[in-house]
Amino acid sequence: MIEQYLTFFPTPEAPPPAEVVSTVVTPGTAAEQAGLEPGDVITGIGDTTVDRVEDLYAALRRSRPGERVVLTVVRNGETLELEAELGERSP
Repeated sequence: MIEQYLTFFPTPEAPPPAEVVSTVVTPGTAAEQAGLEPGDVITGIGDTTVDRVEDLYAALRRSRPGERVVLTVVRNGETLELEAELGERSP
């Protein structure tokens, strides 16, 4: 199965439930095209709540390349919804 990705890293210092924070947004990725910014806390993808990095991985594994998903993120205390078109995962 081809997995899709958004460039992100979990915050290692966050107590459980850990936040999933975008620390790097690579140019040309679905994350950049969706408007994701470094520091955004990803709290949902589609109808899946994201509390841990595993939640995000599971939601992405259920998705297909080219599928459009809504990312719910918190940026500077404000909740935003960003639409992303998933691409194929890089080898």
